[in-house]
Amino acid sequence: MQSMTPASASPGLRLSPKYSTVALGGLSRGLCPCSPDLPRLKADDRPWLNWPLVCVGLIALGASALVQATIPAAEHAVLLNLYNSTNGPAWGGVVDGWAGAGNDECTLPWTGVTCDAGGTHVTEIDLGFRFLTGPLPNLSALTALQVFHANDNSLTGSIPALSALTQLQTFDVVGNYLTGPIPTLSGMANLVAFYANENLLSGSIPALANLPNLQFFYVNDNALTGSIPALAGLPALNIVELGGNQLTGAIPALSGLANLSVFESDLNQLSGPIPALNNLPALYFFKVDHNQLSGPIPSLAALTGLLIFQVQNNRLAGPAPIAPSPNQLTDGASALCPNPLTPTPASIWDAATGFAPWYSACDPIFKDSFEP
Repeated sequence: MQSMTPASASPGLRLSPKYSTVALGGLSRGLCPCSPDLPRLKADDRPWLNWPLVCVGLIALGASALVQATIPAAEHAVLLNLYNSTNGPAWGGVVDGWAGAGNDECTLPWTGVTCDAGGTHVTEIDLGFRFLTGPLPNLSALTALQVFHANDNSLTGSIPALSALTQLQTFDVVGNYLTGPIPTLSGMANLVAFYANENLLSGSIPALANLPNLQFFYVNDNALTGSIPALAGLPALNIVELGGNQLTGAIPALSGLANLSVFESDLNQLSGPIPALNNLPALYFFKVDHNQLSGPIPSLAALTGLLIFQVQNNRLAGPAPIAPSPNQLTDGASALCPNPLTPTPASIWDAATGFAPWYSACDPIFKDSFEP
């Protein structure tokens, strides 16, 4: 802590020149009107005789203002490593505090850094669109971190381990050049959103277990392989984006995911049937086109919120699916063909697909609305 001087004791306190010359240590002449040189008056006429207590309070207040809460050294080291490993001097925009700064990440906030109310832990890092290059460092020491944004940069290397970040709610590295696998996420009870789409990630999607608060899972447009993990134990799941990878195997069970609104796994190599689509009251967008799915399309009658249904370019057979209520599907936004489906009349699908008849794009015989 810095040494106390009258000039630094309380910058906002203006003292009369009569009381501004003596050091604080003696609490005597100058700072407080308690000098023996003052005329002797009756006690009732000398209310300042109680001023030494006030002066002590002012000293304590001034001293406490200069005591800056600091984050742990390990957290400070992570921030410095992040700056150095991602070419901090070349970051874009106004960047305060990171280069050569002391332990004042919270009291004089570094750009993109947010701390808790006491200024003792880093809770958020937001460095999106900052021209970061290079790899992310180990983040495990940031045990109070809740939000991490490093999206739309030029990061390389792998996503560091995240399992020690038990308070993490949002992890966002969209739009970089990250490689390697997605780290273990299982058991991260506070995780709400994981955004790692539009990278170069490989390997399989890890198990998504014991994630009771997970709502948003975006890993589309990578080079992921293997199967889609079970989703049934994710009660809060809202949006799943898996498209544009090299995933194989079947689509896992979806029934009962009461909050699921969007499911996309298009442009993969998935096989097997489309699972039952019931007990999905929030589902409005279902997109699994350009795979190798087979079998019949399940009934959609229970999907009371469905607006868009896209299953084209698969190996699906059988009749058109039983649709939700008339006029529920968005006109022209759904697609059933091409697939080797049975050409049965269904005016609901004519409107929903924008083709009349809907099956005109399913088989060469019916191209250009030609019917035998």
